Amino acid sequence: NIFNYYVNRLNNEIPNCNIVRITNTKSITRFINNNDFKFIINNKMNESLEWDINKKIQYICHNSMDPLNLQLIKHQKKVESVFTINNFHKKLLTLNGFKPAINLYNNYVFETIPIVTPHKRKHYNIACIGRISAEKNIQCIIDGVVIYNSNNKIKINLYIIGDGNYRLSNINRYIIQTGRFTYDEIVDIYKKTDFVISASFTEGKPFSIIEALSNGIPCIHSNINGISEIITNGSNGLLFDLENYDKIKYDMTFDNMYKLNHVQNKYNVADVLYRAYNLDINQWKTMSMNATKSCERKYNKQYCIMKKRDLFKNKNTVTDNISNKKLKIFVNFKP
Repeated sequence: NIFNYYVNRLNNEIPNCNIVRITNTKSITRFINNNDFKFIINNKMNESLEWDINKKIQYICHNSMDPLNLQLIKHQKKVESVFTINNFHKKLLTLNGFKPAINLYNNYVFETIPIVTPHKRKHYNIACIGRISAEKNIQCIIDGVVIYNSNNKIKINLYIIGDGNYRLSNINRYIIQTGRFTYDEIVDIYKKTDFVISASFTEGKPFSIIEALSNGIPCIHSNINGISEIITNGSNGLLFDLENYDKIKYDMTFDNMYKLNHVQNKYNVADVLYRAYNLDINQWKTMSMNATKSCERKYNKQYCIMKKRDLFKNKNTVTDNISNKKLKIFVNFKP
């Protein structure tokens, strides 16, 4: 219950004086109830739906399979609105009887989109970037690369960039595990990378994919909930199916996603790699250009700030011009 500013801080730009140094349930509840906050925004402290708070709360929910969705539906009388990051998630909540407002927002932005120099040739390198964990399904990518390489004269190198405790197998000299890299180190990897690939079972809005697209790297991804709103198949990347995914895509729980460990999926990865490397360099350059363009406005910081400000400005509870009046807002981020 002790708040440590240096451990629990959110951002160097948030003044220390604006951070409420309380972490226990009773103190947070009392603090909210005794203040006249115009908005209360909650991110990741799901248990607050059970608290005795006398005001409605706006919740951020990043994933359509997050069990928080079921809690939001159950306790929706306590919810002012929900912020989510793709249209599939929004429609799923509505389909399940959620009545409060549902707003779309981008949880990742760029100050500026990088200036990209397209590759002059194929490098036959692909990269998988992110946490090494079961839900990222990296083993499926490895197995798919092994199948592709066993059937093609020119081999693909797979760079696995990230760390984690999940154990990977079927490693050979074409599978390179680098450990965790900084963003600048990843940008250097982009210079010799043809595609960034993910076979994840579940995602919200994958930062590694957005970063790659903004740097002109076409992306290959499992066609899971919301991904088609980021990657347009054949335009800025390629999509492939996970066997039996349709049976769980409407789940609001992570419990069933590991049933997708189907032997067919590694062949689906091998097949999409064949499609990717069947593109000539000019087709790749067009895809690269489309990748950058797909991020130019959508993830621009100032554009996103304006869109988010309008979400609050248009609330029925706000009659004043939000840009001309300071409002008291409580934002919780679970440390």
